[in-house]
Amino acid sequence: TVRDFNEPDDPNSAALCCAALPDFVCPVLRRRLVGRRILAGGILLALLSASASAFIIRAVLGEQRPKEAPLSSCDAAQNGTSTCSAWRLAGVNVTDAAGVRKMDLANSITECCRGCDEVKSCQGWIFEHLDKRCRWVHFVDEVCNENPGALSCRCFTSRGIAFSFKPP
Repeated sequence: TVRDFNEPDDPNSAALCCAALPDFVCPVLRRRLVGRRILAGGILLALLSASASAFIIRAVLGEQRPKEAPLSSCDAAQNGTSTCSAWRLAGVNVTDAAGVRKMDLANSITECCRGCDEVKSCQGWIFEHLDKRCRWVHFVDEVCNENPGALSCRCFTSRGIAFSFKPP
């Protein structure tokens, strides 16, 4: 439609410029904007308070991580390997009620490795399948004493022997 130059403007077109005008010029639009601003401010305040609460709770309680179980020498066992480094027996004083060394009572790889895990001075174990013989070892070699898992601490041998080390 064509408007006459003297006709008043369309009332809907006034809403576009109300943001720059004083409150008394566009009261309906201003009220609608105030309500939206209050809603947006409330949502923002709720998000900020939730975040602040989470940080405060974490700071007060601290990060309580579950205690990790120590790694087992059973997990690093390899058949057909032994140690090539100098070692001595570990846990020779660990005996049962009859005075028999506990490493001599181990009849399986599982018993051998679990026994080594319990002995503080044990850094590794060697198990011979045919004889069912378990030996807990403490390395004399400086490199292996520092890091029992070093590749230079193990070598290949017959398939009837298994070796493992206690992870740090």
